Amino acid sequence: MGRLQKIPITGRAWGRRRIGAPVSIAAIAVAVVTTVVVTGAFTGALTAAAGPAAPALSRQQIAQHILGTQVAQVMTAPAQAALRMVAAGSRELPTGPLPGHALPAAGPAGPVSGGGQLAKPAFTNVRVNDPALDTHQLDQTTQSETAIAVAGSHVAVGYNDSQQTGLFLTAGSSITGYSYSADGGASFTDGGALPNAPEFNNLGDPWLASTRTGDMYFANLAFDSLNQNLDVAVAKSADGGKTWGTPVPVFRPPFSTFYFGDKPALAAGPDPAVTARDDLYAAYDDFAADLGNSSDSIAEIPQLVERSASRCRG
Repeated sequence: MGRLQKIPITGRAWGRRRIGAPVSIAAIAVAVVTTVVVTGAFTGALTAAAGPAAPALSRQQIAQHILGTQVAQVMTAPAQAALRMVAAGSRELPTGPLPGHALPAAGPAGPVSGGGQLAKPAFTNVRVNDPALDTHQLDQTTQSETAIAVAGSHVAVGYNDSQQTGLFLTAGSSITGYSYSADGGASFTDGGALPNAPEFNNLGDPWLASTRTGDMYFANLAFDSLNQNLDVAVAKSADGGKTWGTPVPVFRPPFSTFYFGDKPALAAGPDPAVTARDDLYAAYDDFAADLGNSSDSIAEIPQLVERSASRCRG
């Protein structure tokens, strides 16, 4: 995938918003991100008149705080699971909705529109995963959140897939699965789990894209077991989605930073300057907190937005 470079975009704004910033590059990828971040300078401005500095925050304390904010409510399920693991100081994969935020009970069923007659679709659904491979958790393995990429007769499908993990996250756990087709989607082969990069566990939330040359790219969330950050990482396939390289994080923050990415999306298109070459764009939500911050500034974590971008040179 190439070398990654952090590119700051000047300016900060209060609130959360998605930021789009096309960047012309001499490589294959650009990432545009929305970042919620607390910097050391910002912390100093908050605490300068507050007397002695409060104790520095730990990753667990930051995660515990975020779980109690609205930020956690709009996270995807994989990001929520990672956040709950960090908050609990555990490797156990949480299940179900956030505590105190269960889904509302279903109301009474209403009448079916159109007199109960549903139009027959003009297509046939084709199963992409193989249930015979769902062996790790009997009657509990699920697939969800599908994404698709097409290159000629090759079709690749990515999805959350819990068959390659137990109830506890281990080095071999990967919750990102994929399937591929070489006949235009008439049939599919279950490819199993997207391979983990060393130090990382793939946690799902997939998004796929393809270039005009037929290469495919697969974005997902990757949990860093070393520093407990949640990165957005992108893998590449050069054989129509049959095999994939290990995902490469689009941005690696310093070890002293608490960092969580979420909701990755990919798009590919001609480079504005060299139209014969395709660029790959990755957009995502993310937020960060400096572990050197004091607890006096923790309430500001969901509020400060800093615009930034990452660049991968091929």
